[in-house]
Amino acid sequence: TFFTGVAPAHRIAADEIFGPVLSVMTFRTPEEAVAKANATPYGLSAGIWTDKGSKLFAVANQLKAETGAIANIFDRVCRILDARGYLIPADDDYTLTAAGVSLQRIYGERDLLVAECVRSGLWEGLDGPTLAAVISTALYEARRDDDVDMQRRIPKGDFERVTMEMERIWDAINRAEEIENLEVTPPLAYGLALGIQRWAKGQKLDAVLRECGLAGGDFVRWAKQVIDSLDQIAHVASPAVAGVARDTIATIRRGIVADSASL
Repeated sequence: TFFTGVAPAHRIAADEIFGPVLSVMTFRTPEEAVAKANATPYGLSAGIWTDKGSKLFAVANQLKAETGAIANIFDRVCRILDARGYLIPADDDYTLTAAGVSLQRIYGERDLLVAECVRSGLWEGLDGPTLAAVISTALYEARRDDDVDMQRRIPKGDFERVTMEMERIWDAINRAEEIENLEVTPPLAYGLALGIQRWAKGQKLDAVLRECGLAGGDFVRWAKQVIDSLDQIAHVASPAVAGVARDTIATIRRGIVADSASL
């Protein structure tokens, strides 16, 4: 249940409420937002949503959660990003590097993995269907325990070479997260790869669904996520990879995937 137009003096903003309830308050400045967020005796956790890295850094250490978790986790994440060249320490703050600015435009649980692949040039020279397939491994979440079995049917060609290197990058990120006692990045998932590759090549839907074992609606949902990721990559990758990404969007956005956009 959403409650809008809430003021700090309202009981729903000041008291602890058990249940699926969200109070929505507006603010004009980051300082006002911090003051309102901290004006509660509870505050078990806190989060920040912003597209401005500088605001994220400035606000995070001002929020007061009961365990201090947000500032603690923020510091640990920053250490990883600093070590990998996404941040530059500046006094008690951080500044985004060019790589950090690019990372801001990538969204998802495996965003750092995707950014590392882009920055390393790993996806250079891939054709569109293969690019879609390797990107799907950084997006897909298996619904069943048999995703490991589905790895036996993967695209041929450059796919295996590239995903082996992606696994190496993932392992390095995973080790850094474990050292910092952070929630680890999910491993690559291969269940969508062959299906999205064949769809991008123009194959029919029924054949594609057999390959990935998905219902039509589920395939469309994942295909749209691949399109979104390709669009993000088109804004941060090299001109060559960006061009392939944009062209591949058109090959995936066809048939039932294109039709679903108008529903």
